[in-house]
Amino acid sequence: MNSIVAPPAQYREITAADMPALFYVRTRTRENAYTLEQLHHLDITPESVAQKLASSFKGWLCAVADQVVAFCMANRSTGELWVIAVLPQYEGRGIGGQLMSLAEQWLWQSGCSRAWLTTDVDTTLRAYGFYRHRGWTDWKVEAGLRWMELFPAAAASNEGSNHASVRGVAQQVAQPHRRARGFLLAHIGGGAPFNSYVDMVSCVNGGEWGSALSASR
Repeated sequence: MNSIVAPPAQYREITAADMPALFYVRTRTRENAYTLEQLHHLDITPESVAQKLASSFKGWLCAVADQVVAFCMANRSTGELWVIAVLPQYEGRGIGGQLMSLAEQWLWQSGCSRAWLTTDVDTTLRAYGFYRHRGWTDWKVEAGLRWMELFPAAAASNEGSNHASVRGVAQQVAQPHRRARGFLLAHIGGGAPFNSYVDMVSCVNGGEWGSALSASR
């Protein structure tokens, strides 16, 4: 009896054409999901996110069988991990961790000496454990949010065990046009700042957009 082989996960950089797919993902996360109307009320729209990508933001996505299933975005001007989101059915496959690694490495390469994010104050949520597992530590609790930070040394220590895996993903992303062409027109998968293994990755300027990790180690 032949076993069914699951299609491989493909990673690449986000482009403006991916906005519909990103919002699809962002509105379907397991925790802290938002409707399109709620995001629009917060001025989180495909247009506003595309503008961020044209400035100091950069993002990466994961696609499986031409469907966007997760994404992550960061801001090099502030060192903030703005959002990471994963569809519930793709949690637990390491996708969230790979996307986080790409964002973290980009921040270090961009000259950031520290990365930061905001999440829920509840330490029993899966998001908190996910961040701690990756080397993130508590910074402060303020305005009803837990602020966490990461330094290059801690990130390097965490990546040591899966360096080959992360390097392989980076090699994929290094050729975004070759691998992405089939995804650019995909009208599925999307969101706005979002997270999916963590529970609430919200940021000061776009918290709700980046507040919805649900689980994807």
